[in-house]
Amino acid sequence: MAAPAGELFIKMSADVAQLVTDFAKATRHAERFVSGLQRVVGTLGVSLSGAGFAAFVKSGINAQAMLDDMAESTSLTVETLSSLERTARIGGHSIDAVASSASKFARSVAEAAGGNKQLLAAFEALGISQQRLRTEKFDELYVEFAKKIATAENQTYAIAFATTLAGKSAAQSIPFWKDLAETGLLQAQVTAKQAQEAENLQKEWNRLLDLAHELKLSVASGLTPALTDWIAANREAI
Repeated sequence: MAAPAGELFIKMSADVAQLVTDFAKATRHAERFVSGLQRVVGTLGVSLSGAGFAAFVKSGINAQAMLDDMAESTSLTVETLSSLERTARIGGHSIDAVASSASKFARSVAEAAGGNKQLLAAFEALGISQQRLRTEKFDELYVEFAKKIATAENQTYAIAFATTLAGKSAAQSIPFWKDLAETGLLQAQVTAKQAQEAENLQKEWNRLLDLAHELKLSVASGLTPALTDWIAANREAI
C-alpha cells in the first residue's frame, strides 16, 4: 500500500521546526528594523524599492565595518581612516592600496623605533627622528610621511623612500598622497564606536544568513530519506 504523502512531513525532525521558528523571529526583527530605516530615509526625499533599500543599507554597514577591520590591520584610527577614505573616494583612488602601505609603514615605524639603522636613516632623511617615532601618534607620523613624499622636489628619491618605508604598494599610493597634501585630513564621517557597531550588526546579519542556510540543509536532510522511501514504495503507481 502506498505511503500517504503527508507522512513525508511528519518525519521532519523537531530541530527543523525549531529552526523555522528561530528564523521567523529573526526575520520579523529584521523587517521591523528595515521598515524603520525606510521611514527615516523617506524623510530625506529618497525613494528606494525594498531590494534597492536593502542593498543601500548593507553597503553602508559594510563600509563602516570595513573601517573597523582596517584599523586593526593598519594601526590607524577609524577616524583617520574615515578621513582618508573620503579623500580616496573623491579622488578616485583605492583605499585598499593606502591600507596596504600603512600596514607596512607601521612595521617600519616599530622597527626603526627599536633601532633598525637602515630604516631609521630613511626616517631621519625625511626629518623624523627616532624619538618622534617612539612618542608621537602613529596617525600623525603617517600623514606627515605621506605629505612629505607627495611634495618632495625629487620624486625619484621620494619613491625610493616610500617603497623602503611603506612597501611596493606605496608607489601606487603617491597620487592619493598628493591629494591628501592638498586637502589635509577631511572631517571624519565614521567614529570608532560607529564602526564597531556596524561590524556587530554585520555579524548579526551574517548569523541570520547562516541560520537560513542551516534551515535549508536541515529541511533537505529531513526530506531526502522520506522522499526516497516514498518514491520506492510508490514506484509502480508513479
